[in-house]
Amino acid sequence: MLANKLKYALEANETADERRRRENAQIEAADNELTNEMFDGGTSKATSSNGGVVSSVAGATLKKKQDHVNFAITVVNKLSDSTPFNISAFYKELTKKLKGKLSPEALDEVIDSLTIVREGTKKKSGNETTKEANKMKAKAEKQKQKAHDDKFGGNYYEEEEYGDAYGQLEEDYMF
Repeated sequence: MLANKLKYALEANETADERRRRENAQIEAADNELTNEMFDGGTSKATSSNGGVVSSVAGATLKKKQDHVNFAITVVNKLSDSTPFNISAFYKELTKKLKGKLSPEALDEVIDSLTIVREGTKKKSGNETTKEANKMKAKAEKQKQKAHDDKFGGNYYEEEEYGDAYGQLEEDYMF
């Protein structure tokens, strides 16, 4: 209590420049504390037994399977705004560092899951490419037909223009 009174008395007598320096120092100290919490794991919110989500990467305790799953969720959330190029670089480095730690069965599971993702991506991009190609073909054909009609005056094929109904009437009454 006496320390607070002394602190407030000193703050009351400080100049604007001193106050600005003190506030900047407080902000830097708070930023440093948050950075240390995130990267050093000082007072992180990582939990292992109750299934909570890990809030910092360095502060994660990885003892159980659920801890690893929570950690993976955190990493995915951090990578959500990354580009495919950066995610690929991250994954390559991860596999390089974990090279000898996975069993053949675990590697088979990883390969299977990646194959499923790859096929889904190919199918998705293939469908989009096909749809776009069909749209482009139809548009080109329509432009070609319009240019032909403009140049030669349109469609003069009687069967297409009038259909089979009039052709049949002609045959019925002419003979």
